[in-house]
Amino acid sequence: MKISFTTMATPDLDHTGAIALAREFGFDGVDPRCSDHLGELRPDSTAQELAAVAADFASAGLAIPGLLCYCGLSADPPETWENTKAQIAHHLRIGAAINTETVRLFGGHWGTDDAREGFLESAARTIREVLDADDSGVSFTFQNHKGSLNARDAAELAGRVDSDRFGLAFSPDHCTAMGEEDFDGILDAVAPWTKEVYIADGTETGLCLPGEGIVPLRETIRFFEDRAFAGFYTFKYEKLWVPELPDAREALPQFVEFMRSATTA
Repeated sequence: MKISFTTMATPDLDHTGAIALAREFGFDGVDPRCSDHLGELRPDSTAQELAAVAADFASAGLAIPGLLCYCGLSADPPETWENTKAQIAHHLRIGAAINTETVRLFGGHWGTDDAREGFLESAARTIREVLDADDSGVSFTFQNHKGSLNARDAAELAGRVDSDRFGLAFSPDHCTAMGEEDFDGILDAVAPWTKEVYIADGTETGLCLPGEGIVPLRETIRFFEDRAFAGFYTFKYEKLWVPELPDAREALPQFVEFMRSATTA
């Protein structure tokens, strides 16, 4: 089992501070953010900045399982799909420069139900065209997310793309948030395409530490472990957006202990 955490957990630290915590608490990697809002990287980061990040992770012996990027799919006119294609390609180049395994995107929805087929086909075509033109070898993932594609829709998109370089960053907490039913069926649907599993928990009133909420995390972990999942389990701890959550120094070791208990119970 390989574990990482996203730097949403460490908004007051730069990437070197996140690296130090990862080494202290026994993580195998860290997922940094590419964002103009408190990102360790930005869409306009220089080659020198990217090289420094890559060198720091390599020196620490830590992986970068995923780079969290905030470009997403679009249901707008065709010229917007071209803009989406350019954004994804640009972020893949950033991912290659820091030696990340995947680049994560999310967002976008077809709007009305009768537009679903056109949206999924346009999205799949856009993704295939990006991959055909890109020689970096970096994969990218789509995260199922409230307000965007649910887990089954994301799995269908991955099936339409049908590429080893495209998959899912599966987020069971968003299945709960979106009221999706038949969780066993969801796991079966996403399993062939999942490259990274996001671990986050919550209650009816807000986010919480793993194991304290209602998200079926233990079921998710056992499902993937039973299938010899080779990707990362990544702690998606959103202190960046919810400052009142406990500090990373409390949350990170609790996550490590939770993952141990989830696989030994």
